[in-house]
Amino acid sequence: MDLLALPKTELHLHLEGAMPQQTLLQLAHKYGGADEVPDLEALQAKFRYRDFAHFIATWVWMVGYLREYDDFRLIATSVARDGRAARSRNPASTALYRSGRWRGQVPYSDCAGGST
Repeated sequence: MDLLALPKTELHLHLEGAMPQQTLLQLAHKYGGADEVPDLEALQAKFRYRDFAHFIATWVWMVGYLREYDDFRLIATSVARDGRAARSRNPASTALYRSGRWRGQVPYSDCAGGST
């Protein structure tokens, strides 16, 4: 059996780390970070880590833009849509939706990323 040829799935996913860059840029601009990251190219440059300390500083900077419930809803929806676009199947998002936490807030098809 060729393990590399088997379909893959996300079993564990951190929303903050999986946030699409365009979504982070949107949040940075929402909270006044447009001077620091005016465009996607500048944002991508921030993620060229020099060392572990720089990685941690960048992580703290990034999650600093998650301030309201709607920010987390935005990244969850963005991650789900991004996963759907990549044709991934994410059982965690299906379980989250079926748990009732998302019902009435985000359409199931957006959370499931194509999984059932």
